[in-house]
Amino acid sequence: MVNSRTFTGLNDWQRGGSKKNDYLYNGKEMQDELDLGWMDYGARMYDASIGRFMVQDVMADAFFDYSPYSYTANNPLLFVDPTGNYFVIWYEDEDGNQKSFRFDGSNGADAPDNDYVVSFLATYHYNVNNGGGDALAEIACDTEIGIGVANTDGESQYNNGVIHWNSTLGLKTENNEVLSPATVLEHEGFHGLRDKKYHDEYYKDDMTKDATWGDLDEKKAIMGNESKTARANGETKRKQTRTSHSGSELVITQGSTSNKVNNNGTYEFS
Repeated sequence: MVNSRTFTGLNDWQRGGSKKNDYLYNGKEMQDELDLGWMDYGARMYDASIGRFMVQDVMADAFFDYSPYSYTANNPLLFVDPTGNYFVIWYEDEDGNQKSFRFDGSNGADAPDNDYVVSFLATYHYNVNNGGGDALAEIACDTEIGIGVANTDGESQYNNGVIHWNSTLGLKTENNEVLSPATVLEHEGFHGLRDKKYHDEYYKDDMTKDATWGDLDEKKAIMGNESKTARANGETKRKQTRTSHSGSELVITQGSTSNKVNNNGTYEFS
């Protein structure tokens, strides 16, 4: 029987020996420490003998129907998970099944005909084409950054590798200016980008509390990417869009790229 962890080359065959092959399933390296037999996927260690990762998936919040220890949504024939972390837009199809679409900034034509996915892509291009959306563009185009996007009926927020984005929820500031869901998306994208690319700095700022801004990371998001995108989208002319993190009112807008308030929707939301 051939040993799957060895391979024989000409020189090895002439010497009657073979070389050890540690790169097996999906080309991942087998780890021999403590005889666990785990495979190094970068973000997580994988046990091929039981088909499970040994720590929770960092994207687990985006797909509640599956075990956080599962591999490729329990369908390795259809999907692969080359790093243990990836960038996807999660949505529900017409039958209520959870699906995903991977977006790299240029493959929007391949997107499914789903309202949430279409809304996200339109919003992404709206921000970027207007001269804003810097964080979103970097996330989409950097293959080393993996962030999910998932629908929410509540307030938009970034949490543990996932942007939970409400495509109809904007903000009315203390200055009576309304920021669109598009600008809010860039705000949350800023948090995600810093978490993935500058994690230590992000974590430190996130833990640095501030009476006005909530924390230092929120201050940087508001005064930086949010402010630039809001101006690019024509939602404000001021250099700073908000004077605090807590003084804004959640409002339903007339669309993901609109800063016009839907009064009936806002009343029902509140």
